[in-house]
Amino acid sequence: MLAPNRAGVIHGATGNPWHDVHFDCAALFEQARARGILTCGIGGAGNEAGFGGIPEMAAIQPAGGTCRCPCGAGMAAAVTTDHVLTAAISDWGGYAVTALIAYLVERPDSIADAGYVENLLRAAVRAGVVCGWPARPTLSDDGVPLDAQRAAATLMGTAVTQALTRAPSPSH
Repeated sequence: MLAPNRAGVIHGATGNPWHDVHFDCAALFEQARARGILTCGIGGAGNEAGFGGIPEMAAIQPAGGTCRCPCGAGMAAAVTTDHVLTAAISDWGGYAVTALIAYLVERPDSIADAGYVENLLRAAVRAGVVCGWPARPTLSDDGVPLDAQRAAATLMGTAVTQALTRAPSPSH
């Protein structure tokens, strides 16, 4: 979930402002913290909720400290969370969380599988949702094409299915 920087502006990973087209999640996390609710952020570029607790993101990412808009405060998020899960693509981090839950409750049928991911991307394109990297509606996530998105979901699903297999193995 993209989050505002220290100037209160939401940016894409490349430093372009996206504040006008994104939900500002800062108040959501503030309310959760005030109520004692555990918060978790998932992201990959540093402009997502949770990365406010990792100030080095402003120096690590090319647009982290200096963005491409008048605020000049960089794309690095200022919103902190109790925990942060980093992933190459934030949606992949979300799929990993669903895979972990599926494993823990022994329900591999609840995983975000390749078909689900494809349907999600196709629905997003039909609705005009913009992929973050090319900044246009496309069957990709952060510029990574559909076939790789399907493969990532399949890999996580296979890991859960294999982990839940209780068949005896002579080699283990």
